[in-house]
Amino acid sequence: MAKASEKLKSFYKDFLDRGLVYEHRGELHLTTDTSAEALDEFSAFNPAENTVIVVGFPKCGNHLMLSMVDQLGIPRCEALIENNRDKLTSKPLDFNSKKEFDLMEKIIKEHKGLVQTPHCHASVEIFPKNFKGKIVYITRDTEAVAVSAFHFFNKLPWLNEYMASYGLKDDINVFARHVFNGEMLYGNHQEYDQEWKDFFAANPHIQVEWFKFEDVISNKAENIKRLAKFLNVENPDIEKIIENTTVKKTLENRKKAYRAAGELKLKQDGSPESFDAFSAFNPGENAVTVLGFPKSGNHMMLSILDQLGVPRCEALVDDENKDELLMNLFKPLDFNTKKEYDLIEKIIHEHKGPVVTNHCHASVEFFPKNYKGKIIFINRDIEAVAVSLFHFINELPGRAWLKEYMSLYGKDDINEFARHLFNGEMLYGDPRIYNQEWKDHFSANPNIEVECFKYEDVISNKAEAVGRLANFLNIEDPDIEKIIQNTSVESSSLNRAKVFEAAGKPFHEALCYREGKKETWKDVLTAETLAYLNK
Repeated sequence: MAKASEKLKSFYKDFLDRGLVYEHRGELHLTTDTSAEALDEFSAFNPAENTVIVVGFPKCGNHLMLSMVDQLGIPRCEALIENNRDKLTSKPLDFNSKKEFDLMEKIIKEHKGLVQTPHCHASVEIFPKNFKGKIVYITRDTEAVAVSAFHFFNKLPWLNEYMASYGLKDDINVFARHVFNGEMLYGNHQEYDQEWKDFFAANPHIQVEWFKFEDVISNKAENIKRLAKFLNVENPDIEKIIENTTVKKTLENRKKAYRAAGELKLKQDGSPESFDAFSAFNPGENAVTVLGFPKSGNHMMLSILDQLGVPRCEALVDDENKDELLMNLFKPLDFNTKKEYDLIEKIIHEHKGPVVTNHCHASVEFFPKNYKGKIIFINRDIEAVAVSLFHFINELPGRAWLKEYMSLYGKDDINEFARHLFNGEMLYGDPRIYNQEWKDHFSANPNIEVECFKYEDVISNKAEAVGRLANFLNIEDPDIEKIIQNTSVESSSLNRAKVFEAAGKPFHEALCYREGKKETWKDVLTAETLAYLNK
């Protein structure tokens, strides 16, 4: 949305010639953000008077204001759609299309109170001409915008070429001078604010409340009161809102909202149809499922179950289905398809004793709603998960999309990857939130048969863990010493290699048996990285 001056058109000539940037209505726009047609559709967006839009230049504190509006009880559009999966997202309002604008208009019109749209970075030129709702405008010191934008843009893969081509990627001061010189592709911050000020002054009928990020941070209580008055919210609980709008709390709240709306999934892990088929999976009471966040020790628990004599589904399949089922059962249970789930159900129902499914990484949201078997839940220190997951993803063969993910997000360094996980940015989720959601689910559903283990505790006292697991599965007189011997990393890997060899499959599962020790992360994670856990 930078002004299409001759100076800037010359500066971005290469991007314009290559179609990475286009000129529209006197402004330059990134092709990856939105199209000229979509911008015109946004200008025609006409939501009802009960609309609330947070407007501001990128990185001025839009999300801070959104979180405050959340805590004042004003719902977001995305929250008012039943089963919102890919219908509305939290991308900037001006980056949507007519389909989304029409849906938002309908939602807002049908709701009796105020409704928030996504935040908006549009200029006065592009903003809807007939907007009748309320605008919460946020600005910020340009120096702070530059620093925040530098870090943010470096995390967005679609801005990699922009940052690299103009030498902005590595030096925060070079990037800041780029911003201060008015060369940034998203425009000049001071000009943007001044144009909106002039627009509001020329249109006094517009309902707008102006905030500055630094003022909000300095005196959040006063600014919450002012915002509440503007939105006609009576008697807000100021202390609670202050508590719930810290960066940490806001992040937690938004993650919950994303989970409720539908989790982000890698396409290669499964389709929406296969995940829904898993939710309907109903294997019966003698099913045993090891459940836990990736790299929490799932395979260690599976190897203990093997030694307790509980067969895996893969070992009970008939010859007719052996090749197909074996190929799919080696991957996590929640990555299978309806065809495999039907076959697994049949195998378990026909067997007289307990049967182990393959391990499972599913969230509470996607786990089978009518599951009646036993769950063995395993968790692990997040530091250890980070180190193990880093090596696993980098060494996993035949998974080009995971290599692309690691490369795209610059996670070639183990400490950088650990910070990525600690910040809650990992594509498979945050193990702390995952574990807490399962803990809450088990507490709320005492009828579920579950035994919880911690990887570090099992390693410290395997005899006690084996005894507890045997008791949970009603297995009498287990040979504890033999089981301990046969579930070392070396023995577990050797035993599984024989299974894969018999099935004629490559032993990719070897990566799951790496060290079998605890606290090895202390040798590789730096103090700076570990400090991220306390942020």
